[in-house]
Amino acid sequence: MTGKRFFVEPLPSGEPGSETVVRGPAAHHMARVMRLRAGDSVILQDGRGGAREAILAWVGASEVGLTLGRAVFERREGFVPITLALAYAKSDRLDLAVRQAVELGAARVDFFRAARSQYALDASRGRRRLDRWKRIAEEALCQCGWNWLPELQLHDRLETWLETLGNATESLKLVALEKRAARDLLETWNRFRSISALVLAVGPEGGWSDEEAGLFRAAGFHEVGLGPRILRVETAATVFLAAAQMLWGDLVDRSRRDVERFRRS
Repeated sequence: MTGKRFFVEPLPSGEPGSETVVRGPAAHHMARVMRLRAGDSVILQDGRGGAREAILAWVGASEVGLTLGRAVFERREGFVPITLALAYAKSDRLDLAVRQAVELGAARVDFFRAARSQYALDASRGRRRLDRWKRIAEEALCQCGWNWLPELQLHDRLETWLETLGNATESLKLVALEKRAARDLLETWNRFRSISALVLAVGPEGGWSDEEAGLFRAAGFHEVGLGPRILRVETAATVFLAAAQMLWGDLVDRSRRDVERFRRS
């Protein structure tokens, strides 16, 4: 499928050749930001694998008319679902972390307040922040050509988030620690090469407290390091996700013989 992508939920359900009208952010982005014109091809996607080809029929002040094409379902072949958990940090840093998480294929992003988090969110601010992160995720989804929107959830503290994991014994759970970690990611991959799901936890700028480190161990997390440098939250999240996708996920083509040769070296 070719054409610029736009997030539309729900997807239009008409037959190919029928016309539909799109309003709201998608219409604004088509008409005012991208300045598309009648005859331009686009792809509508819903963030759950559903996509629809369409051609602009007309462009109005606040709405766009589209002639619908074929509908497809974009599968996630060989996809290992990754949950990224982030302790609260400055808004702009988490904005970037959300965008990068979408581009790197995270299936879920959770947020919570850690003991050393310098920021907290009350119910009202939390709803506004979550709405903002959802908009950022939708924009990033269309930009990167991926069609699976991660679920975003707020939790009041670490313990609450850990309870949502339950006894997820099928998931490999990893927490990033500064310098004191016993293993790096490659060593961990050598121990756990075949997994069905992955959970990654990134702490606040002040790091995890000793009590929180104990909670992670009790919940079955493995401690890993992300190198010799101290990373900001958004950098640590990106490095963690990218390395995990390289080792367990879809960042490399697993059908190529040299991939396994690289991993064994």
